[in-house]
Amino acid sequence: PATEGARKLGGSDVTLPAGRIGLGCWSWGNTSFWNEGSWTAENRQQAGETYAAAEAAGVAFWDTAEAYDYPQGVESSEKMLGEFAAASEYLATGEGKAVTPPVIVTKFAPLPWKLGREAVTKAARASNEKLGVEADVYLLHWPFFGQEDHLDGLADAYEQGLVKAVGVSNYSADMLRAAHKQLAARGVPLATCQSQYSLLWPNPERNGLLRACEDLGVDLMAYSPLCQGLLTGKYSESNLPSGPRGQIFAPLAKELAPLSQLLREVGDAHDGASPTQVALNWLLCSSERVVPIPGANKPAHATEAAGALGWRMSDEEAEELRRVAAAVRERSVAGNPIGGLLEKALVNV
Repeated sequence: PATEGARKLGGSDVTLPAGRIGLGCWSWGNTSFWNEGSWTAENRQQAGETYAAAEAAGVAFWDTAEAYDYPQGVESSEKMLGEFAAASEYLATGEGKAVTPPVIVTKFAPLPWKLGREAVTKAARASNEKLGVEADVYLLHWPFFGQEDHLDGLADAYEQGLVKAVGVSNYSADMLRAAHKQLAARGVPLATCQSQYSLLWPNPERNGLLRACEDLGVDLMAYSPLCQGLLTGKYSESNLPSGPRGQIFAPLAKELAPLSQLLREVGDAHDGASPTQVALNWLLCSSERVVPIPGANKPAHATEAAGALGWRMSDEEAEELRRVAAAVRERSVAGNPIGGLLEKALVNV
């Protein structure tokens, strides 16, 4: 297994067994954005095989959420993750093998009708029931009116032993600092903040979020670290992802070729690392506080993600990738009014 040794998540007592890498389960059961609108028995089997492949590769850090259930999907990501983990432990115990228990992150969906601190502890219990175990880390999935009460609910869940650590997701730098202060007043550490972060979406570097995480000792869990597949080397202007992703990322894909080529060149200089592994390694090099969590719904995804560990690109390679990626993003926005508006509107996302 390509691990880098265990480390704590932020200032919490939760240990990441393989180091700074995890895997996301958003696509499991999802029919609104992934899986071409259909969730089949084959898809489900592949999800289970993905869990097993990750375990074999030494990766045991998983991210899910209650919001990944209906209406986004037709089967609960949380339930499947718990089922696969329980089956793995049972089988391994029966064969006398040691099993590294998974570290599970799940998230509270602050929907308009879920107001008050009690809504958070109620949802945490529901997620734990679906998982079949207590979640290790519990996050507020996005900010919403009344979030001060939701943060108190997070602290309640922590104090009641429903979860081992807490955090937030999709918060701006200022909101993160405020949340950290509110939780600290109750003696509850804020362990992590999730945000979209990749070579093609480096907003945490631009909007102060990464700096805030470093200042506060909070780990930044980077979701969509492969820009939802664009950094894997599989896609181009003439070969777009299926479904909504192809429509959303067409302007980026049109300009992608120079970055795809550079990812391959850097990989060739590091024992043939794949573009996926190079893109994830770039994030690992960006800050000791960054923990990439690429999505995985096939066994090869898990194995490939683990290959981002155990090596580091040079500072010069990282900076050249940053420069070329910035140029790709700039060209994709130029002359694209909608892209320009989104660029401004989503600066804190």
